[in-house]
Amino acid sequence: MWAFGVLERDGEHRAVATVEPHNETQHYEVGRRLKAGGLTAVNKHDWNRFALALSRCSITVENGMFTEVHTGLTRMLADPPQPLSDRWIEVAKARRPALVIVPPGTMPSIGADRPVPLELLEHLPAAVDRLCEAKKLLAGFVTLLDAPAPKAGNGTHTLRTSEL
Repeated sequence: MWAFGVLERDGEHRAVATVEPHNETQHYEVGRRLKAGGLTAVNKHDWNRFALALSRCSITVENGMFTEVHTGLTRMLADPPQPLSDRWIEVAKARRPALVIVPPGTMPSIGADRPVPLELLEHLPAAVDRLCEAKKLLAGFVTLLDAPAPKAGNGTHTLRTSEL
C-alpha cells in the first residue's frame, strides 16, 4: 500500500511517498532493499525537522503517475501506477521528496489498493513516535525522475508493488 502527501514543518513543505507492505515478511524484504539504497532509521527529532539522509534511491513520475522506485539494485514497479496530485509533484520538483517505509498496520485502511492520503499519518503521532523509538521508521531523501531509472545491469531485481 502506498501513501502520498505533502507534509509541512515550520513552513517547509516536503513531498513524501510512504510504502506499507502487507505483511512482516514483505516489510523485511522491502526494508532490506531500501536500506541497501540508503534509507536509514530515523529518530523523532530528525523526522520532525526533515533531517533525513540523502539516499541513492529514485522515484519515477511519468505523466502525473508514480511508476517506480529504484534503489540501484532493485526496481519496484507500481502495479498499477498511482496517480499523484499536482501539489505533490510541484513540491517534489522544488525539493527532494522523501521515501518512507513503515511496518504493516501503521496506516489506516481505506480500501484495497487505494493510496492513503499521507496527511492521515499526521493524526497518528503516537504511532510515528513508537516507530522512531523502535528504529522502524526508515526514510531518506530521493531523486525525482521523469523517466524510468537506467537499468543497473544483471544484478537488478524487479518487484511489482502488487506483490507487496
